[in-house]
Amino acid sequence: MADINIPSSPIRNDRAYQIECKFALEPSLTRLFEKARSAGWDPQHIALAVAALSWELLVEQRDSMRREGCGIEH
Repeated sequence: MADINIPSSPIRNDRAYQIECKFALEPSLTRLFEKARSAGWDPQHIALAVAALSWELLVEQRDSMRREGCGIEH
């Protein structure tokens, strides 16, 4: 997979930060999508699986941080 660029600044809750994150992830996700299509997976199912996995990872991270006593934003 392609390298992922680091953020240009600390975490912010603004549109520019989200756009930068999307730009950083796009090459890797595009390559993953292409590999899944080449393996025979349907594009709609690939997109849904990526979204579901992303949500599960986010929930897992949140729950882990709560167990450790750390607060997270949002």
